[in-house]
Amino acid sequence: MISSVYVENLRGVKSCRVGNLTNVNVFIGRNGAGKSTLLEAIYIASAWASPIDAVRDTPKLQYVIARRRRRRGRFGARREWEKYRDVLWFNKNTDEEIKIKLRFGEKELDFRLMYHQPQFPDAPALWLAVPLNSGGIIYYQRPSRFWSPPTKPPPLIPADFQIRVEEGLRQELEFVGNVLLLDSRLTPQDLELRVWPKLLDRRLDMLIVEMLKEEYEIDADDITYKPVGGEYVLALKLKNTTVEIDALGDGAKLAVLYASPLALVKNTAVLIEDPETHQHPAGLRALMSFALKIAKRQNLQLFITTHSMELVNIVRHLARELDMGIHVYFMERGPDGVVDVRVLEEVDVDILQKMGLDPRFLYLV
Repeated sequence: MISSVYVENLRGVKSCRVGNLTNVNVFIGRNGAGKSTLLEAIYIASAWASPIDAVRDTPKLQYVIARRRRRRGRFGARREWEKYRDVLWFNKNTDEEIKIKLRFGEKELDFRLMYHQPQFPDAPALWLAVPLNSGGIIYYQRPSRFWSPPTKPPPLIPADFQIRVEEGLRQELEFVGNVLLLDSRLTPQDLELRVWPKLLDRRLDMLIVEMLKEEYEIDADDITYKPVGGEYVLALKLKNTTVEIDALGDGAKLAVLYASPLALVKNTAVLIEDPETHQHPAGLRALMSFALKIAKRQNLQLFITTHSMELVNIVRHLARELDMGIHVYFMERGPDGVVDVRVLEEVDVDILQKMGLDPRFLYLV
């Protein structure tokens, strides 16, 4: 489990450190506070271990560009990365490295994203910085790329360096490589091609149907592939008809989109961005109940951003029921890009609400 995250020079964040992370971590704050950037930092770090997003079948570094670009140009994903990647850098200062450090107890994974790297100009710019016992740092990429930053004298690379890194950090790298990002850009087509075949093989589809019956579609019976326009699409069987997933109400569709890939992953982190979108409070509770139960069963660490106090209270209640650790963090970004992060203990959230104060507006206090 990730115990702390440090981010530097990413998007609008000059620096941000979040510590004391637990099973369920909820982040609140005004727009632009750095909540989504924190999720993106973990997602970017995961690209070192697994460059391709298994749900979207897209390179992760390219996806972080595409998801912020609402207007799509004529360029493909790779061309977009080459043309627009500078937007990832704080104030577009591409001379600085983007640093993302994930701590797991006593171990730390130190990732560096560079815009300029003369030695390997065509290679992905994400490296794992590994300190040597003899001093100095080696930048390492799989399968066998090594680089010494030009500002330091090149150290000697031990013969067993690669083996020691891979074996010493094996569990942590597996955890990071399997990170799942759930956001509003997921589509039914993503599920149809890459998620639901695996769900059906394990009969985990029954979990999705039960969630829908709990709140969204009381007479839901099953989810199937239905021939439509010469292709097969996912559809929900109801008592009197069958409705394509893409034609469901927004709340039910989003619940299926988020819950389906969530049911497949284990022993990793799941990044959930603003799950309250299009959700009635009862539907939100059903979706969050599904997420937390899956997280407890499959050893998942949840990172959730939200603008909804209903969600905060729902998740706090569910976490207590399931005996899961939960922290609520208030994030506030200063004019210099430095993000202040405050942990709101359970009693703090309760007291603030009893006083009639909304924790989302702490920046005004």
